[in-house]
Amino acid sequence: MFAQLAAASNPRLTIQTAAQVGIAVVWAAILALLAAHNTPPIIDWPNHMARHYLEYLWLAGKALPPYYEVHYHLMPNLGSDLVVPGLLLAFDTTTASKIFLVLAVFAYWAGPTAYILQYANGRPSAWAVCTLILPWLMAGTFFWGFMNFYSGVGLAFLAAANHIRMAQLERVPGWQFLPHAALLVLLYLWHLTSFGIYLVLAGSFMLDGFIKARTSTRLTALHANVPFILATLPAISLMIWVALQPKLNALSGGAVWSTPLRKLVLLFGYFGAYNLWVDIPLIAAWGVALLMLFRLETPRAFALDYAGIAALAFAGLYLVIPVDVGTTSGADIRMLPPLFLTAVALLANLTLARSARAGIALVVVLALTRYGVIHTAWSGMSADANAVQQHFAHAPPRSKVLVLTLNRASKTNFQSHVIAWAVPAGGAYVSSLFSYAGQQPLTLHRQPGEASVAAADGKLTFDAAAVEAGFDYVWLFNPEAADFTRPPGWTFVLGEGAGKLYRTHPQ
Repeated sequence: MFAQLAAASNPRLTIQTAAQVGIAVVWAAILALLAAHNTPPIIDWPNHMARHYLEYLWLAGKALPPYYEVHYHLMPNLGSDLVVPGLLLAFDTTTASKIFLVLAVFAYWAGPTAYILQYANGRPSAWAVCTLILPWLMAGTFFWGFMNFYSGVGLAFLAAANHIRMAQLERVPGWQFLPHAALLVLLYLWHLTSFGIYLVLAGSFMLDGFIKARTSTRLTALHANVPFILATLPAISLMIWVALQPKLNALSGGAVWSTPLRKLVLLFGYFGAYNLWVDIPLIAAWGVALLMLFRLETPRAFALDYAGIAALAFAGLYLVIPVDVGTTSGADIRMLPPLFLTAVALLANLTLARSARAGIALVVVLALTRYGVIHTAWSGMSADANAVQQHFAHAPPRSKVLVLTLNRASKTNFQSHVIAWAVPAGGAYVSSLFSYAGQQPLTLHRQPGEASVAAADGKLTFDAAAVEAGFDYVWLFNPEAADFTRPPGWTFVLGEGAGKLYRTHPQ
């Protein structure tokens, strides 16, 4: 491996070859990282995998554990729900989870890579830019487990690259618009934001073509875009239909707005992993690598071409979109990945420096370092998930678990959904599984004890007797170590971090 990295800085090696070698080396590290961890501490992922296990049971015609129902609807948040249950027909839960995570990271890499290469016509500078995204493939939304959105970003860029490819042909066979329209419908069903990202990317390309066309040819330019606009109509029609269904519209409801300081801090959060003192030097070294890749000269990079228009659009959307919209949380941060990727694409307009090969080698070293740091962090964060799986594999089947949450999760205090591994391990009922109408195909039949739980001023109150009557276990997520008085008769079972599992009565 190190011989390959050294070769990447060899002047006799082409930029394209050096970049391809670097990409291969980094991907080997990513595959090793994901293969090494059966239960990676991705915040929401255990919750999603629990739902996918139930969907698999439904798909296979098997009886669901009590209190669960699965009903698929046409809704814009079905990415992993369309893939993982099928994987579970052939693989165990751990393997299916790993396969989808690999596919998600691959999509996040392949889509922007295709877009950048299309944007710069495969020039050597484009290959250099493609290496710049390697250290940040596991970005902020990946650690939160927004997997439908995360993988959908890659699919959106892939659809946009296909749009650009077709638009640049002298003549496009009419049949090619049918699979493109089908891809856009899938994109909408995968995740609503994915379809929105595609509309911005494709709209920026069409607007750029209209602006650059001579006055006499602008009508022709508009006419050429008509088939592409028509290709979006099935997805747009579906979007309108869903918006008119109150039970399926996840965006209905109030909005919560952000502060300017939060918007600024989250720009850094996109690049952060688990250790600030590692993240900052890596970001600084990435900036050095960028300077090694390109010459410091007056660039064409900031000409208002379609990637520049898209970057400005995503920046504007990031500033104005609320934090929460209806049941959708973190709405604004979903603009950061496409903003970063389109902004980086602009660098392909710069001239490569003589030190470009060494710059590629440095980027690869940074990527390997970052994924090594992530591996180290994950290795120390998997005890609770493993313990939950082992315990519920031997506990009475179909136990009922009430989840009490005292604060929001974070990348380091991630255990809010770790208890969801109890579902595939032992068919348990877990009260916190995602079952939002319009977002997931899962319905929970709530238990009486849940109605006794209330939250006020960061404190939880509940009727212990009602909880004991309705639940076998309580999972307490308490990242701030707030005061919690354990009711008499409750026994501690497991939990080394912010999550603790209690048995409500003797087994």
